[in-house]
Amino acid sequence: MHKTKAVGLSPGNAETADLTSRRSRGMIGVRRINTETTAMTNLLIEYTDTYGGEANYSWVKREVVDIPDGKSDRAVMRLAKRLMGLSGVQGRTISYGDLVEFRPYRSCTVMFIQVCY
Repeated sequence: MHKTKAVGLSPGNAETADLTSRRSRGMIGVRRINTETTAMTNLLIEYTDTYGGEANYSWVKREVVDIPDGKSDRAVMRLAKRLMGLSGVQGRTISYGDLVEFRPYRSCTVMFIQVCY
């Protein structure tokens, strides 16, 4: 539910009763301002090649995205895979807290998803 605040009506204003009655008759509209802000989280997503099982960074594809707080790990992984062109690719996921590592099967690549503070 969005929190809204009426603009132009103050409790101490002498015109409040008149405006309220005109609004109820449909003669005047009240503007509403959204006072709720959504907290966002920054994610750094890196997709690179590997050499000997370690990240090599001879080529790298990076994206920085903002997502709303409270998104599930699965939703974050789906977004990251879509941005890197890995939709539908299966692999092994390892979580280190603020860093998630995804290694696609049968591919010498790795993707890192890191929370930026």
